[in-house]
Amino acid sequence: MFEMGARLCLIADNNHGPMNPTAMLSRTILLAIRLLPTLVLGFTHGALGFANPTAAQWRALNGTVGGRLHATVPFELPCFSTFNRRPTNPDPATCAVIQQNYTDPDFRIRYFGAYMISQWETCQSTGAGCLLDDTNPSNPLAFEGTDCQLGNLASYHINVASVTDIQAALAFSLTTGVRLSVKSHGHDYKGRSSGKGTLGLWLASLNSIAYEPAFIPEECNHSYTSITIGPGARLADVYTFADEHNATFIGGYHQTIGSGFFLGGGHSILSPVFGLGVDRVVQLKIVTPDGQFRVANECQNSDLFWALRGGGGSAFGVVTELSLRVEPKVTLQAAIIRFSGNISTIGDWYALTVENSLQWGNDGWGGHILGTGLIHVNPKLNNTEAQASMQPAIDFAISHGGSGIIDELPSWNSFFTKYVTTAEAAVGPEVMLGTRLLPKTLFETSSGRTNLSNAIRNVLPFANPYIVAGTPLLFSYVEGSTSVTPAWRSALWHFGLKGQFLFNSTVEGRASEYTAVNEHIQVFRDMSPGSGAYFIVGNASRLDSPPVMFSAPFKASRLATQVLAALLLGYADDVLGSASPSVAEWNALNATVGGRLHITVPFELPCFSEFNGQPAIPEPAVCAAIQQNYTDPDFRIRHFGAYMISQWETCQTTGAGCLLDDTNPSNPVAFGGTNCQLGNLASYHINVSSVTDIQAAFAFSRSTGLADLNSIAYAPDFIPKACNGPYTTITIGPGARLADVYAFADEHNATFIGGYHQTIGSGYFLGGGHSILSPVFGLGVDRVVQLKVVTPDGHFRIANDCQNSDLFWALRGGGGSAFGVVTELSLRVEPRVTLQAAIIRFSGNMSTIGDWYELTVDNSLQWGYEGWGGHIQSTGLIHVNPKLNNSEAQSSMQSAIDFAVSRGGSGFIDELPSWNAFFTKYVTTAEAPVGPEIVLASRLLPKALFETAQNRVNLSNTIRNVLPFSNPYIVVGTPLLFPYVEGSTSVTPAWRTALWHLNVKGQFFFNSTAEERVSQYATVSQHIQPFRDISPGSGAYFNEGDVYEPDHEYSYWGDNYPRLLEVKHKYDPHHLMDCWQCLGWRGTNDSLYSCYLQMLRKAMLRAFVIKGQYQHLVRKPSNQKISRYSYASNDATVSQLPTNKFAMSARAFPLAVHIVCALLLSYADGALGSGAPSTAEWNALNATVGGRLHATLPVELPCFSTFNGHPIGPNPTTCATIQQNYTDADFRIQHFGTYMDSQWQTCQTTGAGCLLDATNPSNPLAFNGTNCQLGNLPSYHIDVSTAADVQSAFAFSRSTGVKLSVKSHGHDYKGRSSGNGTLGLWLADLTSMAYEPDFTPEACNGTYTTITIGPGARLADVYAFADQHNATFIGGYHQTIGSGYFLGGGHSVLSPNFGLGVDRVVQLKVVTPDGQFRVANECQNSDLFWALRGGGGSAFGVLTELSLRVEPRVTLQAAIITISGNLSTIGDWYELAVEKSLQWGYEGWGGHILGNSLIHVNPKLNNSEAQASMQPAIDFAVSHGGAGFIDELPSWNAFFTKYVTSVEVAVGTETTVSSRLLPTTLFETPESRANLSNAIRNVLPFASPYIVVGTPLLFPYVEGSTSVTPAWRTSLWHFILTGEIFFNSTVADRVSAYAAMSQHIQPFRDMSPGSGSYFVSVAYLASADTNPDVPQNEGDVYEPDYEYSYWGDNYPRLLEVKHKYDPDHLMDCWQCVGWKGANDPQYSCYVSV
Repeated sequence: MFEMGARLCLIADNNHGPMNPTAMLSRTILLAIRLLPTLVLGFTHGALGFANPTAAQWRALNGTVGGRLHATVPFELPCFSTFNRRPTNPDPATCAVIQQNYTDPDFRIRYFGAYMISQWETCQSTGAGCLLDDTNPSNPLAFEGTDCQLGNLASYHINVASVTDIQAALAFSLTTGVRLSVKSHGHDYKGRSSGKGTLGLWLASLNSIAYEPAFIPEECNHSYTSITIGPGARLADVYTFADEHNATFIGGYHQTIGSGFFLGGGHSILSPVFGLGVDRVVQLKIVTPDGQFRVANECQNSDLFWALRGGGGSAFGVVTELSLRVEPKVTLQAAIIRFSGNISTIGDWYALTVENSLQWGNDGWGGHILGTGLIHVNPKLNNTEAQASMQPAIDFAISHGGSGIIDELPSWNSFFTKYVTTAEAAVGPEVMLGTRLLPKTLFETSSGRTNLSNAIRNVLPFANPYIVAGTPLLFSYVEGSTSVTPAWRSALWHFGLKGQFLFNSTVEGRASEYTAVNEHIQVFRDMSPGSGAYFIVGNASRLDSPPVMFSAPFKASRLATQVLAALLLGYADDVLGSASPSVAEWNALNATVGGRLHITVPFELPCFSEFNGQPAIPEPAVCAAIQQNYTDPDFRIRHFGAYMISQWETCQTTGAGCLLDDTNPSNPVAFGGTNCQLGNLASYHINVSSVTDIQAAFAFSRSTGLADLNSIAYAPDFIPKACNGPYTTITIGPGARLADVYAFADEHNATFIGGYHQTIGSGYFLGGGHSILSPVFGLGVDRVVQLKVVTPDGHFRIANDCQNSDLFWALRGGGGSAFGVVTELSLRVEPRVTLQAAIIRFSGNMSTIGDWYELTVDNSLQWGYEGWGGHIQSTGLIHVNPKLNNSEAQSSMQSAIDFAVSRGGSGFIDELPSWNAFFTKYVTTAEAPVGPEIVLASRLLPKALFETAQNRVNLSNTIRNVLPFSNPYIVVGTPLLFPYVEGSTSVTPAWRTALWHLNVKGQFFFNSTAEERVSQYATVSQHIQPFRDISPGSGAYFNEGDVYEPDHEYSYWGDNYPRLLEVKHKYDPHHLMDCWQCLGWRGTNDSLYSCYLQMLRKAMLRAFVIKGQYQHLVRKPSNQKISRYSYASNDATVSQLPTNKFAMSARAFPLAVHIVCALLLSYADGALGSGAPSTAEWNALNATVGGRLHATLPVELPCFSTFNGHPIGPNPTTCATIQQNYTDADFRIQHFGTYMDSQWQTCQTTGAGCLLDATNPSNPLAFNGTNCQLGNLPSYHIDVSTAADVQSAFAFSRSTGVKLSVKSHGHDYKGRSSGNGTLGLWLADLTSMAYEPDFTPEACNGTYTTITIGPGARLADVYAFADQHNATFIGGYHQTIGSGYFLGGGHSVLSPNFGLGVDRVVQLKVVTPDGQFRVANECQNSDLFWALRGGGGSAFGVLTELSLRVEPRVTLQAAIITISGNLSTIGDWYELAVEKSLQWGYEGWGGHILGNSLIHVNPKLNNSEAQASMQPAIDFAVSHGGAGFIDELPSWNAFFTKYVTSVEVAVGTETTVSSRLLPTTLFETPESRANLSNAIRNVLPFASPYIVVGTPLLFPYVEGSTSVTPAWRTSLWHFILTGEIFFNSTVADRVSAYAAMSQHIQPFRDMSPGSGSYFVSVAYLASADTNPDVPQNEGDVYEPDYEYSYWGDNYPRLLEVKHKYDPDHLMDCWQCVGWKGANDPQYSCYVSV
């Protein structure tokens, strides 16, 4: 790998010009190659840490960026004899050149590893680096005997040449975790353009410069005189270029400055008059971190435009181009003043400049002031005025032995050349800066000036200040138009202090120097409160706020200082791992959130004498308070580190934690001699007080605490934002205690519907929210009318029915933990209501308890309908009812009261005036202790279980069986009577049909071992399982489910999960919010879940593997409910609930478990090659796509006795079903591993496959003694249900290198929808259909009558659907055709009148390979819209939806003609067709012509006209013993049902096809018709041509509007020849068959030069006599000159679009747009013809 990188470094460095000798390069490269082991081992494992990409990923990135990826080598390396502690040979000649030019900026900008401030090449904390002595580069102390190391340089870098290089880097960063750094020329004082372990983006090659006298920013109207530059352009070159165009470019004071200058502010000595650099920018082009290329100006992406002009590009993306306003060339007066003197004289000089600077500024001067002079320029004054203005300074200099002049220069470039370039200061020293913007108010009063002068005098013993008079004092600024600190607008001076250290300075010496600079600049901060500093050159080590602090109650605790060191070392290095943020980063976050960042400390710590292995001093008094309140929920909610279920404070896998014994908190066994550890607590937390805190946390991507967001507000007429209707609401913060909310509601005569614990927070409402009032008033999610939330993309959003409605829907049931952090909830309240409370208690043995549950089972449905809700326990119940009066309630509950009284208990009805009165009396006062370690599992039990006597008996018996383990706890809190609008929330629909929420609970203890915990979890899951079994299709409560809930997606969300996943990927594409079994959960292997019990994680993983392997084998009809199956073999049994429409018959494939190992080993190591993704990566993908990733198995497998060389047991019953349906298209589309042309299931070059004999599927020769193999099928496939699934697949492909293939229904003749070693995307479940009479494409104005379909919709279903709406849908000639038909062209027998399929499309929804979901139509993404309509979707993205224009229902005349005869008769028949076809075409006929038949339709003629038109053909048929007639049908669907569906031909055969579009010119003259007829006669001995008369002959086409070959528009016939291969054909037989096909089509190519062929292969013929041997997949697999044949002159433009949307070639297929040729391993199964 590194040899590649080194070779390419040579190419890149040769462009660096004469300053870069070849000798130096060659020696450096030889050195680089010798250092391969060090580089690979040292850089990737050391510098990059645990986020280490594989060599394959680096190679893939290098390929993507065109070989411009380089391993970074310090440019000083030729002077050293060791590198990374490995010997290397110094190169004295090269070293001498480096030493000679070491401080030359023009030399440095030619090397990626060189910076103007050289400490940023080193790792200052360790001293690792490779520096020379910048004061004397030949000093041998720097390099002799010193180990050269990479230091702080990026490990690898890309020499960026285009936008796509940056997009590739961002995608790489996203998938691997490697951070990016961006460098132009290395002018950065804070080290932000370097970074240890990063991937560097070097922009130096982007150095274009262009002058535009009337530049108009994109989508704007006004124009500017501008110069547009690349980020790598040198300012000296730009100034010269501007001068040549009589212009003045406003920029900085160094010849090699790059684009970062303009993004962070950009002061210039011309700024007082002409503004900062940010004020000059009118447009930017940028690649943002989401991978998008954007143009930012005032008219588009204006927020980004604002942010970039001051916020710094390093935060928002990588800028690739800047356009800046220029001024006319202007004459300048330059004041050049120098003198010498002692420190007293220098103090006097600064005092003089303080006295005069405000006047000078108002006169128009800008410049630099140093300790012994100044250099200023003025574009406003003439020479005499300038002399007078500067006279005091000139006089001072002369009086102190110096000089002062005013030099008039004709332009800024003249000044820069004379005074800057020629006197360029040395670069490369290690310097540190502290700066401050000093406001003009300091200069306006005598006292202000005196104070400033004195402050400067005091700092002179340390350093001479360097002052830039470059603030925009006179510039007419529009307030708020840029994002630099407003302090620039009120400042006069940018004041700087500089320190320096040496190449051999120690860490302590560096720290001391930074501290000294910080101390000395502090004086100037103190005198300018509210001002600021310059982003580009500010203090690198500034700390505005204390580092981090402890949370209450330990702010004053003595242990604070004792444990600080352990915390910083332990947490940062151990808990957070190799990706730990630095202390500086934590400090920055703390400052951002106003000092509310805290290190988390277990709240039990004062009871312990050891913390993280370090001694700690116990605090008995504090400990006693903790012990006393340990199980009090109100105590716990005041401490971040305390949880109601305390095992989540611990790491259960290791036992690390800090728990007391919740059963006896004073028990010394828990804390005496025990090491307190952080366990599973967050390392740090933010005490959130505002939305911006959360936004800061998302930017930092870490956890937060929410306890301070506890506001409560009542609104009698609340109107959600952007909505109309008012509600009576209470709005709460997520930290509000429900007990407080209930009391507050009561004060407002309202009832707030909520949960049964005083300290419950907002998560209750987001996951569902059952209440004992829910039967009447609905779930918590039903009450929410508005939410305020910060989504993971950092945006603050308001979500309700009227805006962000998808997020509103998702949050109400999906759980906020997946979608963002909620900061406020508004919920509907009810009027205060009187409640009847039933309080029933008794005691008894297990038998009595069983009888009690039986009574509740028998009565609960009646109680529910009467309005009761509540809790049922083993020895009583507590229920409330807002509907009944006291006597009605007494009567209703009498049976339960009688039961209790008869067992020595009690029961009564208590009438209470309000919910709050009930809650205070029966809940708050009897609050159960919290803090124990408990295990829960739950099930929603549907009311159907209570409706029949038999069901009630079964449920009662199930409960009795579980009693020896646990007494179920039942919440009667389902919304039984609530009038719910279906689909309005995202909780599982099971809530709406359930009566009980049944819970089974277990418990363990503070000292339980991991094994005991595993056992307890497993036992609870085992005991809830019978309740799952009796309630198939139901679910569980997201807030209270089994920690290891099987099939959690369906259990918690049911059929809502796919839509929820779409919303998840929309608002959290980077999975910043990921939690256990939440939306979009990526599985157990994430290190985030390392504290979940490993044994159970493995068990779940095993279940996932088995489910993924075999779920797909038998597909159930879409309207059939999901059921559970058991996968069994002799050695394993695992039960799983499928998450989609796939299930495996209980009898099917007992080989399942036997072949798991073979699959994993064979697929991963064989089909996918040595760079195959790991099992963990596959599992992560499976979790991301909701368990819809499947290992592909051939559908024929049950007929075989070996698979991949491993013995298996055939299944004769299943095999018989497969054989019976083998050639049935509707059977095949239900299985991923089947194709209509079955050779694409096999590897034709090796014979590997698993085919039956399509001509006789029961033929034992095909399967007896034959090894079934995967062949050409994708190794794995995703059953796509959402666009997010596709995005996940693209991300996986990009990160692993696994190619993708896309299949809808398998109608592809060229094998483009299969592929050995690929990851398949199966679109068959995207079957939606919608009719819209007034459809408006997004962002457009015009309307169409359309039908919108998913890519998996069957055309037969679409035709019937259209017919129901009195419409005609124009499509192909087979019932199971999918979306690929419309993207490659789409001919129809209706096309002569209504156009091709591509002509009907008005909008497409597609996920492009860059992972973006896009809507493409004429008004947006129009280039993609054009490309997709003809270029084929397989090159440009994965289609998720198509909207197509439809026609009104139309009466059709159908000509049905058959003949019989010999070869000569058939020749005559074709000759008649040739003679008549042009006339028939102009009359409106379209259809199919075969050797012995014709079937045509016509929507233009009436019956008699049709009869007359077709009479010659009918006469011919009748005269040759055939028949012919015209059949009038009321619609296209009627024709299709009668003549196509009913006589569908067999599929599954192996066919070869070639085709040609024959132009109308061949039919226009007798001579051309004779030539065509003769050519057909000549081919008849080989095959009867199949002719589709489906070209758009009469359709009014707009030229260039689609991308199909223009040959379609001038053709009459699509002429096809077919051949056949057999299941046992040899490779030679196959080659011969393909070659013969190409040979026989060649005469038709020869007679139609400039024409083409059909890219797509989709239609099957059903002729009147149903010829079963003519599968019409169209296009030669080995089409010569395929680019022109398929697309004509459109190909170059298609290729541009391909490269735009798929720069990484993630979508590559045989002879598709952008195909890279047959040598790719992806095509190893194509035979060579």
